[in-house]
Amino acid sequence: MSQESEKYRVSAHSLNIREAPNTASAILGRLVKSDVIEKLAESEDGQWIRINVNGVDGWSSRKFMSKVPYIPGPDEDFSWMAVAEQEIGVGETPGHESNPRVVEYLHATTNLSELNMSNDAVSWCSAFVNWCLKQTGYERTKNALARSWLDWGEKIDTPRRGCIVIFSRDEGLWACCILSGRNRNRDQGARRKSTKPRNEQLRSLHQIVSKIQAAWVSHSKVK
Repeated sequence: MSQESEKYRVSAHSLNIREAPNTASAILGRLVKSDVIEKLAESEDGQWIRINVNGVDGWSSRKFMSKVPYIPGPDEDFSWMAVAEQEIGVGETPGHESNPRVVEYLHATTNLSELNMSNDAVSWCSAFVNWCLKQTGYERTKNALARSWLDWGEKIDTPRRGCIVIFSRDEGLWACCILSGRNRNRDQGARRKSTKPRNEQLRSLHQIVSKIQAAWVSHSKVK
């Protein structure tokens, strides 16, 4: 399996390469906006990245860079898939009580009231995706609205296992899920083994009956 190398894109118009990870050290060179560099190491405080550009070995401020999304190869999974698949079988609790696990998903968002974050009857598809990405250290929308994912990640032409899919339902509402790539029989088997409503935030392609509006892949990992 390939190792995930960390690459960053310069967001400032000009960024110094310094001899040491501080603003008082000598300037060895400069990067310009949109330059892409590979991280060799980082400072103890995580604020500086060691790089080597055209033979110049030095440090640049992470503050003025954004991480280039890593897209795993065809034989690899997105890192959040292992987390997501462990949640198959989670669903709302019948009656007036809320499932603590769903409440945990809802707390991965920041645009819900405290009352709604404690209510598993609130639509939680986006909250589930946010929670999975939070567990694996990725930037996320922190938004309970499924449409928030339209502005996240990079668009791909063909949906693949692990991608985040945003789609519309017949009633005009939006939903999102993580594409599982599982086949119909395995999905049905998972449903039968569960004694509560199945976590439908993991879906196989045959389950998405509406037209797929967009499919997105990994975004910047954060510390």
